[in-house]
Amino acid sequence: LSQHEYDPNSILVLSPWFLAPTDTTNTTLSFPNNALKWNDVGPIAHTFRYGANDSFFNKISSYRAMDEMVETIMRNKDERFPLLERIVVVGHSAGGQFVQRWALTSSSNVWGDDLETHLQQQQQQRELDELRQNENRHKNAVQLRAIVANPRSFAYLDARRFLNGTYQLPPKEMMHSCPGYDEWEWGLKPGGPLAVSYISNSLSSFHSKQQMIDRYMKRNVIYLAGAKDDTTVTASCEDDEFQGRSRLERSANFYAALNILSGERGESVRHVRLVADGVGHDHTLMFQSDLGLEAIFGDLFLEEEDYELEVDVEEVEL
Repeated sequence: LSQHEYDPNSILVLSPWFLAPTDTTNTTLSFPNNALKWNDVGPIAHTFRYGANDSFFNKISSYRAMDEMVETIMRNKDERFPLLERIVVVGHSAGGQFVQRWALTSSSNVWGDDLETHLQQQQQQRELDELRQNENRHKNAVQLRAIVANPRSFAYLDARRFLNGTYQLPPKEMMHSCPGYDEWEWGLKPGGPLAVSYISNSLSSFHSKQQMIDRYMKRNVIYLAGAKDDTTVTASCEDDEFQGRSRLERSANFYAALNILSGERGESVRHVRLVADGVGHDHTLMFQSDLGLEAIFGDLFLEEEDYELEVDVEEVEL
């Protein structure tokens, strides 16, 4: 593959800037007085990654901002983007942390699955099929895809972690020494250093946390990892002791956990993990690699009747 194979006139790149308070002062650029900003120093660094509210109004989550961005595109599809086929939300490193957690917790109707969840709860399969067909016709099969590249950590779906090669609940002494390991931002348990109303509101919209997990497992999510992003990273006990030594190992552990969770449900994991050989912690090399281009532009999530996706391969070499 080559990035030159893709017509730049057929691609629109939008890059959101989640401003820190200092971004509007240490620059010659001009900003409106009420420009949204996110605290980048406390209670944890770069709070936008984890869905925090802005520091100006204190009510607009960074995840809600992303919801609005993709919803605006869809609202203007017929008039401004009539040939739109796919929306791809891509993040590397801190951006990868953002995208994984947003894809997990977003209740935007652009994903096209909230209606499905509601009707499944009522077991109205016939209505579900009819409405899904209508929805697909209305959207003209526009697909939303999330790409999570080389994040330092993940938000896990249950309290188990890979320890000594086994997916298990940590020993009590480990949990006591690091009691926040499964709280937000590292898991879905309430608590953690950052209070995020977006997350609590999303969880409260379901009868159980499992319904949010089920929704996430059906979404189009790709995990990109660099085969050379294997340097030991240290930040906190929640990352270092419970998720793995390096970003590469943490990616492998999280994807293996998804496979176990899917297997326990009698299903194959829909999400895909790709490992780019020869690539370290470098967003340029990652997204210019063959696998990076395949993740963004490839047909990895076609309808089942048109394409059978192999999902049991954890690593693919260039």
